[in-house]
Amino acid sequence: VGMVIGPQEVASAKQEGIFDFNRSLPVPRSALIASDATVALLTALPGMLVALLVANARFDLALNISPLVVPAILLTAFAAVGLGYGIGYGLSPAVARMMSQLVVFVALMFSPITFPASRLPDWFAAVHQVLPFQYMAESVRDT
Repeated sequence: VGMVIGPQEVASAKQEGIFDFNRSLPVPRSALIASDATVALLTALPGMLVALLVANARFDLALNISPLVVPAILLTAFAAVGLGYGIGYGLSPAVARMMSQLVVFVALMFSPITFPASRLPDWFAAVHQVLPFQYMAESVRDT
C-alpha cells in the first residue's frame, strides 16, 4: 500500500497544490509522513490478516507466530512507505505514477515473494538481491 499508493498520493497532492499547502503547515514534515504511514499501515493490516486466515483455513497451516512479527511488519511497512514517498517526492507527478505501477508489476509478478528466487534467471535473481521485495517478504514470513 505504501509503496504504490504513496507516490500516487504525492503526485496528486503536487498537482492539486495540497503538497505545498501541507509543507506550509507549522508541523514537522516527519509528522506528515508519519500520519500517511499510519494510514497506509492501518489500510494494509486488515487485508493481511484476512489473507492469513483464508490461507490458514485453505491450507491448514501450522502457524508459530513469533513476537518479532510486530517489528517485522512495522519495519516492512515503514520501509515500503519510505520507498513510496521517496519516489513521490523525488520524481515529477507523471513519472511517479508510472513508477508506482512499475513497482506493482515487478513486486507482484517478477519478485521472489510468492516463489523461490531459484526460479528466476541468474541475472534477475542478482537484481533482486539489491531490491527490498524478497527481504520484506522473508522477514514477515519468518516471524
